[in-house]
Amino acid sequence: MGFLISVAILIVSSLISGFALKLLWGWFLVPNLGLPVISLVQSTGIVLIVELLTHNYIPMGKEERLRGIIHKIADPIIIVAIAWVLQFLM
Repeated sequence: MGFLISVAILIVSSLISGFALKLLWGWFLVPNLGLPVISLVQSTGIVLIVELLTHNYIPMGKEERLRGIIHKIADPIIIVAIAWVLQFLM
């Protein structure tokens, strides 16, 4: 059961991060650098590639694991909120 929950969390956090990247890409890179718009699938793929290349496994207890899960889901949401404000200052 723990494995299925881990997979579900990975999928949800990857999609949230992919959506955040899609928004940030559209807000900052498309208008400023002339890059093409990317889809949710493309942005989620980029997130997964970066995660694969940069992930470090650190064994941790139950409390630290829960904190890590919260950060994986909350961090992209907070970043999008900050970027939403910044885009109006450009």
